[in-house]
Amino acid sequence: MRAAFCKSLEHRRGHCQGVFVEALEERRMLSWGSIPQLIGQDVAVADYPAINGAGEVIAVIDSGWDFSNAQLSGHLWTNPNPNDMAGFPNDVHGWNFYANNNNVADLVSHGSQVSAIISGSQFTYGGAQYQGIAPGAKILPLEAWGSVSGQPSVAFDENVGKALTYLVDLIEAHPSYNIVALNLSIHAYDQASYIANEQPQILELEKLGVYIAAASGNDASTTSVSYPAAEAGVNAIGGVYGDGASVDTVTPQTNRSSKIALLAPSIDTPIIDYGAVGITTIGPAGDGTSYSTPYVTGAAALIKEINPNFMPAQITQILQQSGQDVYDPASGLTFKRVNLGAALAMAYATTPADVPFLGPASSLPGVLQAENFDNGGQSIAYNNPSRGDATGLYRNTTMSIQRCNDRRRGYEVANTKAGEWMNYSVNVASAGSYSLSARMANAVAGARFHIELDGVNVTGEMTVPDTGSYTSWATVSKSGIVLAAGNHTLRFVFDRNAGRRGYGGDLNWISVTAS
Repeated sequence: MRAAFCKSLEHRRGHCQGVFVEALEERRMLSWGSIPQLIGQDVAVADYPAINGAGEVIAVIDSGWDFSNAQLSGHLWTNPNPNDMAGFPNDVHGWNFYANNNNVADLVSHGSQVSAIISGSQFTYGGAQYQGIAPGAKILPLEAWGSVSGQPSVAFDENVGKALTYLVDLIEAHPSYNIVALNLSIHAYDQASYIANEQPQILELEKLGVYIAAASGNDASTTSVSYPAAEAGVNAIGGVYGDGASVDTVTPQTNRSSKIALLAPSIDTPIIDYGAVGITTIGPAGDGTSYSTPYVTGAAALIKEINPNFMPAQITQILQQSGQDVYDPASGLTFKRVNLGAALAMAYATTPADVPFLGPASSLPGVLQAENFDNGGQSIAYNNPSRGDATGLYRNTTMSIQRCNDRRRGYEVANTKAGEWMNYSVNVASAGSYSLSARMANAVAGARFHIELDGVNVTGEMTVPDTGSYTSWATVSKSGIVLAAGNHTLRFVFDRNAGRRGYGGDLNWISVTAS
């Protein structure tokens, strides 16, 4: 590994100049450990020293936080508004759902170990340098178990479910906290317990744009992974050897199947408080996907720092496309192992794409819920120039989304202004003549909008009537619109506000029917 590290330094020295050469020479003197070299952390820190997760918060649902450990000092999240969450008095550093109080002290050590891999300070082990993947990020510890025998169990899943609910409510109430990722180095008692206690909140966090990484499990299965890693929108993380004769091969205990999103080092990972809480020691981890998961969670936070518009699926795509192929003979599958340096380079070179919010493109004829506009970020999938009225209630976007009282209920896009727009990826079943309708509300007459298909205005300017209030609704329609079959991008554009200081109207849904 030392030879490979020197070779990578020589390669980078060839295209760096001046202060960059000096910085690389200094980094070389520090002698990174084998695991940082394997995953390209040495390259990432040298080439992108300013990318460290600063300003981001990562939630860790686990066994809590070791307040006595120097490696974790300065990395704990502090709530700017404690006491504003009903039922959680003085939640300064998160909450303990195992004991139902605000003391998140770690009685097991597992949560502290995981947190240090994500965001720990630099330390030396075996004469080499190590540090957390995103040392500038803060950790929000949500404690769900307080004894080794507490996980997994149905009671544990209930605690995890409560922690997930707290996290959803916290993000919805305070989008500005910038909680970008969730680490789940845990597994549920079984699928039924997961569905009953955790699944609804996981699905809500996905809608809010939170990157979720979960341990694939340690049952040595070659055909399946554990829950919550088995959930469709959760990234299942498996483990590889970080050193020795078996380096970069899947570890024996790793659960693996086609559901695996990424691999990262697990066995022999240096972890803090090995054996006893309160004693500042470091030792090698056993074979557990708990330790591979935080490598990916931290990497996702760094990519999100490079471009906050990246959505979870785009982050995973970058990590996979930049990763190293690892063939696993036990399952006959090839997986991607994280390469942090290559991932950050790709993130800088990647422009977020406009992609459907909920899986495939929406089928037309049909109804498009206003709040389900595409993913991709500001000025790519949607546009809100003011960026000042996002609520975070349903999704983390700059658009304002509110609960809707109309007959379909659900949510609406509200507080709109002229110049705002949303894209919807659609698939038109067959070419023909269609009617387009929009369900609108406005307290003043005079607002205007139009609808485009692939950049072509197909409706002309349409008027939003005075419906009497923002809770009274009317349907505005236009017929005889010719649409071509196939995949398209439908864009809803707010053209004119109602009155001098009015709004462009609230939008509940768009309906497309055959004329």
